[in-house]
Amino acid sequence: MSDKKRPLPEVQVVVRPGAPGLTVRPRTAPAPAPAQVQVQVRPAAPAGPSPSGPSPSPGRAPGPRLATRPGPGPRPAPRAGPPRPPPTEEQLQALARTERVPVRIARGALEGRMPCKIWRKLHAEEARRFDEAYALLARHPELGLQEAFGLAQAGIPLEEWKARRDKAGRKQAVKSARAQVANDAVAAWFAESVSAGMLLAVVEAEQTRTDTLLAEAPVELTFAQGGRAEKLRLLALGPAAAWEALQPALGREEALAARPAPLQRQPDKRPVSDARPFLDHAGKRLQLLLRNGLRLELPLAAVGPFDLLLQVGEHRLLVPLHALVGWAGEGAPPPQAPAR
Repeated sequence: MSDKKRPLPEVQVVVRPGAPGLTVRPRTAPAPAPAQVQVQVRPAAPAGPSPSGPSPSPGRAPGPRLATRPGPGPRPAPRAGPPRPPPTEEQLQALARTERVPVRIARGALEGRMPCKIWRKLHAEEARRFDEAYALLARHPELGLQEAFGLAQAGIPLEEWKARRDKAGRKQAVKSARAQVANDAVAAWFAESVSAGMLLAVVEAEQTRTDTLLAEAPVELTFAQGGRAEKLRLLALGPAAAWEALQPALGREEALAARPAPLQRQPDKRPVSDARPFLDHAGKRLQLLLRNGLRLELPLAAVGPFDLLLQVGEHRLLVPLHALVGWAGEGAPPPQAPAR
C-alpha cells in the first residue's frame, strides 16, 4: 500500500424541494488569511542613568528612532558687489548707435536688463524702422533721432518732411504770439459799437458800405442789413462819419487797387500775423498798406491779437491784421506793395 492518502471523492447531495428537515446554505468564499505584521523588538536599555538625556518613563519601552534629514532651506543670497555707476550720455548714445536701438533700450542694457540683441529679435518691425532711422542720421547729421524715426515711419522724401515741419512750426509760432497779446481793448470797442447802435463804414476789398453792427463772434460779424459777414473779408471798420472825413487824406497803391492781393486764409502765409511788434508803437503814427491798395497813416491807439485800433479824431478805426500787406513806423519809408 502507498503511504499517500487518496483524496476523498466528492459527494453531491441532491435535495428534493420541499423535503422536511433539510436547510441549504449558500456556498461562500473562504475568508482571506490575516496579513502578517512584522514587529521590531528592541532590547531594553541597561539600568542606570542615560548619558544622552533623561531616562524614559517607567512601563513604556522606547521605540525605534527614525533618522531625520534637514530639508532644503532658502538659498543664500549672492553677495552684492559695489553699485554699478549710472551710464553716461556718451555711453548711451554710442551703444544705441552701434546696436541701432532706442536710447531707452540701450540704457536698460547698460543697467543689466534686456540686451539689445534680444530686443531686436522680439521687436523685428520696430528694429527695422530704427535701422532706417540710423541710416538717415548717417546721411543727414542735422536730424535728431526722433525726427529721423518719424521720417522713416512716414515714408516721404526729406524735403517734403522739412516743409511740413516748418509749416507746423510757423502755425505754432502764430498761436504763441496771439496768446501773448491781450484782447481787452478790441473786445470793449466791439461791445460799445453794438450797444451804441452807431452807423459804421464797412470797408471790403471790392466795396465800402454803411451798416449797423448787431453782434460780434470769433469768425463773423452780424449786421442789421447785410446779415452775417466773414471777418476775413473785412479790411476796416469804423464810424461812418470818421471814415467820410478820412477819405480825402487816403493814399492808394494803383497796382493793388486794380488787382487786390489775394486773401490768405492760413495765418502763417499772411504778410502780417504777429501783433507783438506793434506794441512798441502804441501812441505813435503808423503807415499801413491794405491789400486793396489803401494807405493809412494814423496814430495807434490799441493792439489786439488779431486787430489794430487807430485813432481818428474822437473815434477809433479797426483794421484787422489779415488786411495788411505791409506797414512801417513813424519816420520810416512807406511800405511797398509785395512783388507778384
